[in-house]
Amino acid sequence: MINELIVNEILLSPLCIEPHFAQALAMSHLLSFSQPKSSAAPGYIKSYTVNAATGKQQTAPQPGAVGIVVIEGAIVSASDPWYGLKGTLEAAQELQAFEADPNIIGTVLVLESGGGAVYAIKPIADVMNQLTKPVVTYSRTILASAAYRIAANTDYILMYHQHGIVGSLGTMASFSDMQPMFEKWGMKFNEYYASASVLKNKTYNDAKNGDGKALIEKVLNPMNDQFIGDIKSLRGDKLDAKTPAIYQGETFMASPQAINLGLIDALGNLSDAIAMVSALANGDTSSSINSTHTKSNNPMWSIKNKFSALAGLAGVAAGSITAEQVDAVNKEVVEAKIDGATFVLDSELQTADEAVSANASALTALNAVLGKGNEKQTLAEAVTAVAALNLTATEATAEIVALKADRDQWKAKAVSYGAKPDAEPTGGKKDGTDVIEQTNAKPSFYSEADAELDAIRAKMPKMPAK
Repeated sequence: MINELIVNEILLSPLCIEPHFAQALAMSHLLSFSQPKSSAAPGYIKSYTVNAATGKQQTAPQPGAVGIVVIEGAIVSASDPWYGLKGTLEAAQELQAFEADPNIIGTVLVLESGGGAVYAIKPIADVMNQLTKPVVTYSRTILASAAYRIAANTDYILMYHQHGIVGSLGTMASFSDMQPMFEKWGMKFNEYYASASVLKNKTYNDAKNGDGKALIEKVLNPMNDQFIGDIKSLRGDKLDAKTPAIYQGETFMASPQAINLGLIDALGNLSDAIAMVSALANGDTSSSINSTHTKSNNPMWSIKNKFSALAGLAGVAAGSITAEQVDAVNKEVVEAKIDGATFVLDSELQTADEAVSANASALTALNAVLGKGNEKQTLAEAVTAVAALNLTATEATAEIVALKADRDQWKAKAVSYGAKPDAEPTGGKKDGTDVIEQTNAKPSFYSEADAELDAIRAKMPKMPAK
């Protein structure tokens, strides 16, 4: 059974969509529509939460968590698991749920789309206008048209690949006249109108017969004016006002074009997006990500925001901080080559303080014993006091040794990592210029959070063969 809502949105409604994405989408759905639905639907990624410091998926939101909402493929209103499409209505509900959850500090909107139906934008845009928690857009390779309009509602836009496609800000309508084909099959069409209905379907029929002037003036232009006006209102202060091509449907490569034009804020990975949510939730509106991709300068936080694990603890109650989170902070300290500093839990400090206090008490007792005149009694009491002193000193020393061992462990791991390969190593042409060499290895820029998202995606059922 074919989902008529999806067919109508993709094939019959006005579109804000990048043309190459539209062609691929049409071919994909043409093949999909020819197959009957079954219970083994491919599905799509439901929202989930991650630890802000580590990027690890959580079974339930913990204090200070970051929400992840994923929209991949065509922008449509209604979800359909069979075609692997999450609609904007469902995505909007996921955003609302994260907004209402006190354990969640903000959301990363993973948006990988070349656009879609004009009518699918409003359901999610209206909800996003009401959100108070920060939302950061993260796209891997394409963020165009309707998808970009949705991203414009967020606080920050990151793209993973420097050659990703951004833009295509415009409106179009595309339809096919299938009547001649059906007539060849023997079908006969009859169409009648009431005497007063002289304008009914005229705009569509004129366009079908090659005259699209009325369709452009009455439908596409007003929609496009609203579309472009919304983007200027939401992101106009960042966009290059001297480049009209931005609003004329042109597409741009992520770096350096889209960054320089203000269409996106930086290159980054999913961990960067999570860390940006943490920074914004902590009121740090000056945060930025170094968007330069070179062999000697890999993308990372500026020095102020290099410690994402530490930033992830902002606003988290002391009793809720785990040893895993403290370990992640200490790892950042070691990787930053900061010597002589180690983060510990309050409970560990309290244990060490108690050991020191016990030491002080034992020393006081020893001094009191040594001041007495009875040598035999003094010697026996001194032995007892020294034994107590040694015990408490051992306890305190054990705490210090454990902390140093933990520090040295992270330092050893950092050293063992060594130099990591770039995402795209370069080689030389005969003329001496650099060229991109393709590689299947995961680049160092690819974060653990990206790997986790890919693992979730890999578990989704695949479309069965026809």
